[in-house]
Amino acid sequence: MDTPMRDGISPETVRSRDTATPASDVTDPRPHHPTPSSGGSSRAPTPENDPVTELQAESGPAGRSQQEVKHKGKKPLTKSELFGHLEITFLRPEERMRAQDQSKRPPQHVFRSFHEKSATLSAFVSEDCHLLHADVPHLKLEDDMAFKNHGDYDPLQDLTPERIRRQYKGNKALDPSPFVSFWETIEAAEGEAKKSYTKSRKGIRRVAVGKASISNLIPATVRGQLRTRGIDYVGNNLLATDRSIKTRRVRLPVWVRPEARPADGSPISFQQLEDSGTDMWVRGSEMAMKGPFDMQNGVGAEHDDEWLCCGPVPKSCIDGVFPFDGETLHLEKSCDMVESLMSIEKYLFDWDMSRWRHNPDITDWRPFRLEIVGDKRRHSVNNDDEDEVAGQELEHVGIRDASQPRSKRAQHIRLQREPVLEFSKIVTIADITPEPIGFMTAAAS
Repeated sequence: MDTPMRDGISPETVRSRDTATPASDVTDPRPHHPTPSSGGSSRAPTPENDPVTELQAESGPAGRSQQEVKHKGKKPLTKSELFGHLEITFLRPEERMRAQDQSKRPPQHVFRSFHEKSATLSAFVSEDCHLLHADVPHLKLEDDMAFKNHGDYDPLQDLTPERIRRQYKGNKALDPSPFVSFWETIEAAEGEAKKSYTKSRKGIRRVAVGKASISNLIPATVRGQLRTRGIDYVGNNLLATDRSIKTRRVRLPVWVRPEARPADGSPISFQQLEDSGTDMWVRGSEMAMKGPFDMQNGVGAEHDDEWLCCGPVPKSCIDGVFPFDGETLHLEKSCDMVESLMSIEKYLFDWDMSRWRHNPDITDWRPFRLEIVGDKRRHSVNNDDEDEVAGQELEHVGIRDASQPRSKRAQHIRLQREPVLEFSKIVTIADITPEPIGFMTAAAS
C-alpha cells in the first residue's frame, strides 16, 4: 500500500532532506518548510547548512569572488592609463577639418566662476583663504599661475575617461582632479556665480568671474594606446586588481597654443609640449564623441559649452576679473564701489588688485571706483615733493591750485582783486594852500 503524500511532498523527499542528501540526489532541490503536522524535521535550511550556499561561498556564482558577490549591486570601477608610443599631431585630416570649420573654432574668451572657498587655488583670492588638501599638503600657487587645481597633472594618468569624469564630481575630496573648468558664455559663468552665492551652504560671499583668452588656440590630437583594468575599493584602500586588461588605440582632440607646434608641423611628445611652456585645452563637445577610436568619456550634453584646461592656467591668458555682489555681475569699474551685499563683514572689490578686500582703507578711493564730482585730488606718497614744488610755482605766478575748496579759492581771488593804495611821497601841512572864501573876497573888493 502506497504512503499518501502530505502537503504535496513525498515521504522520500522529506527523508532525503532530513538526512542531508546531496542536492544532486534530491528529487525536488527547492527548499520546503515542513509543517508541524507533517511529522518531519522542523529544521529550516540556513546559509550555514545549505549546500547551494556553501558551493557559492567557495567558488562564487559565475566564477566571481565572495567580495564581488557581497558588493554585486555596485558598479564596477575601472582604471585607465596611456602607455606606449604617444604623440600630439597637427596636420592630420582631422586637425585640418577642425581648423577650416568655423563652427568648431574656439571662442574669443571663456569664463570661470570662483570664490574664496573654491577647491581650485586662485591668484585673485587671498592666500589665507586657500584650502589645504589632505592628499597634496605641499601644493602652492606659483607666481605665473592664475588658477591651479589640487590634483597634480600627469597626462598619462589624467587624459583618461575616469579622470575626466572625476572633474564633474565636485563633492568628492578623494583623488582630486587636475583640470580647471571654463564656460564659453559669460551668462553660464554668471549663473554659476549666483548659484554659489545664494544656494551654497558654505556661506560663500566673495564671488567673481575670470575671463581667459583662447582665441589663438590651434587644433591638435593626442594619439596613443589606452590600457584599462578593473579595480575595487574598500573605503579608501585598493582591494584587488582584475587580471584581465583591455587595450585599445585611442585619440583625443585637444587645443594648444601656436608656440607648441614645430615649424614643419611634425608631431611632438608630451615632454616637448611641457618644454614649450604652453597650456593645453579640451573641449566638452569633443570629449563626448563616440567613434571607434574616441575616448568615450561619457560626458553629457550639458557640458558641451565647457572647456577644461589641462593643468594650471597661466596669468598671461587672463584678460579680466569681474565681481559678483550677490545680485549683479559688474563688468567694468564705475563711480560706485562694489560691495558684497549679504556679507556680515565689509568686503569691497579692488579693481587694481582684481580681488575682494576686507574692510579696506578708502581714503584713497581710486582702486575701488572712478572719480566723481567733488572728489579731492589725493597726492601719492612718492610724489609729495613734486606736488609741493608745483604748488609753489603756481602761487608765484598768481594762480592757485584747483584742488583747494571752493570757498577758500573764492576768498583768495577776492583778496587779490581789492585795490592797493600806494603813497609816492609824504604829504605835509605846509604843502597845503587854503583857498579864499567867497564872502571874504567880495568884502575886500
